Amino acid sequence: MNSEMIMSEKPTYEEIEQRVRKLERAEFKHKKLEKALRASEERFRLTFHLHPDSINLTRVSDGTYIDVNEGFTQKTGFTREEVIGKTSTLLNIWENHADRERLVNELSKKGVVENFEARFVTKDGKIRVGQMSARLLRINDEDVILSITRDITEHKRAEAARAEAERKYRILFENSLDAIGIITIEGRILDVNPAFCDLFGYSREEIRHLNAGKLYVDPADRRRLIAGLPERWIYQERKGAAAQKRRYAANLPGFRYSPSRN
Repeated sequence: MNSEMIMSEKPTYEEIEQRVRKLERAEFKHKKLEKALRASEERFRLTFHLHPDSINLTRVSDGTYIDVNEGFTQKTGFTREEVIGKTSTLLNIWENHADRERLVNELSKKGVVENFEARFVTKDGKIRVGQMSARLLRINDEDVILSITRDITEHKRAEAARAEAERKYRILFENSLDAIGIITIEGRILDVNPAFCDLFGYSREEIRHLNAGKLYVDPADRRRLIAGLPERWIYQERKGAAAQKRRYAANLPGFRYSPSRN
């Protein structure tokens, strides 16, 4: 009876063939996944090392650099060998170490951080401003930060220069004894200085609701003024539409000076 049970439990040829085919399919699927994984890793490696921005992998716990790309070495001045295995604190990368703590705190809450601005110190001691995007990852049972940082130092300097130029312009505009108005070709009054308001007897809010033609005794005078403007001014005004502005001195012959507003 035992021999009969053993004989009955032996797989048939068809069952063996099915098992072999199942194993072959599993092996094929495994090889396909391995190939896809290798291709994905190669794409990541190329993106990581060839990206012009600074990219690095650091350990969350202490800021140790696991890997950096060429963009990092070019922008910081450190070689890869000088960085790998060392912490950002030891290398004094962050101008303000509290910024890294702030980054880690935000990552622990969200997992992803975008447009994070901070100041960094290069190997030769120069300060650069970076805009960072970072993501929290789990690699080899460790929490790591993958970060991409774009150097926006020149952009910030240009912003500061524009702000300073605007500040100086506003000082001149507001304190000039001459009446100055910013007026479109169509006559829309965008802004005026206090001297302009004093000259015509309107408040700044009131005059912005007027058309500049109302300020002329003879509206034809304004048309002649426009006709006498350099051609490039008129072209730019039309081409740039509302974005373009032109400044005209208000104290020209033909303006209605009377504060009676008749």
